[in-house]
Amino acid sequence: MSAAPTVFFSEVFLSYPTLALGETVSIETVDGPVSIKIPAGTAPGEIFRIKGKGAPRIGTTHRGDHMAVIRLTMPKKLDGETKKTLETLRRLEKEK
Repeated sequence: MSAAPTVFFSEVFLSYPTLALGETVSIETVDGPVSIKIPAGTAPGEIFRIKGKGAPRIGTTHRGDHMAVIRLTMPKKLDGETKKTLETLRRLEKEK
């Protein structure tokens, strides 16, 4: 006999500034949105567990967890100001 899966997974697409600086973001769960804090320095691929927001466990009052997998979004096109800012950031990183 095997148990039914109770863990839900979702991908959360965030920008480089959000991952680098940290921010509170809204994650959509089966019960509606939940706010979680993304700490500064979060890397793509990290997983955040939202306890009790997965599927119900059959025969119990407990629920599984919702796992939010962090993904990095990259813009396809940059406006002039954004490009200049990123070039400055790249120069500053090389100077370290």
